[in-house]
Amino acid sequence: MEFREICEIPVEDDGLVFDSKNVRVEEIREDARYAGLRVTLVAKLARVRIPVQVDIGYGDAVMPGPQQIEFPALLDFPAPKLGAYPIYTVVAEKLEAIAALGEINTRMKDFYDLWFLSERFEFEGAPLALAIRMTFRRRQTPLPNVDSMVGLTQSFAEGKRSHWNAFLQRNGLESLRFDEVIRRIRMFVRPVVEAEVEPSDNLMWKAGRGWTH
Repeated sequence: MEFREICEIPVEDDGLVFDSKNVRVEEIREDARYAGLRVTLVAKLARVRIPVQVDIGYGDAVMPGPQQIEFPALLDFPAPKLGAYPIYTVVAEKLEAIAALGEINTRMKDFYDLWFLSERFEFEGAPLALAIRMTFRRRQTPLPNVDSMVGLTQSFAEGKRSHWNAFLQRNGLESLRFDEVIRRIRMFVRPVVEAEVEPSDNLMWKAGRGWTH
């Protein structure tokens, strides 16, 4: 199905119209390691023009497979159902970016997202360990132990403090110490990076608390 066809799928009239005649597609070139396309178009709500951008990646290792989710609706309309990344793959890809970029990393959102996910969601250890290994292998990034990841060190936290504080302020987020965020991420990923985790281990991450057996 082409993106133009997606724009023309009949739905309950909510006043939002996607302009299928002006869909533009170009290659994503910001990160040459990964293949992807960027789709841009304009939606209209009455006289208001709303720019829409959709980034499409392909060839990634998705573990344990796409999940169907209901996307929250702002008004009293049926919630759209979408195929989405499982949170296991989200964690794996953000950790891979931290490992690959090292000292030059300024992507503070990756750190925030990992902290947020560890605070709000439970994870099974075995599938998380597998997702991490599959993603690093697919992107040809060596998987180091946690202490060897520059982006998870105390010195990195101190050196990027101004970037972190600017990120929080720019996005209107609560005040969080960057070194505490990194400490939590280290606690979250260490067992699934450095140990052979089997389903029989019953390793579980409890949201906001830590690992249990």
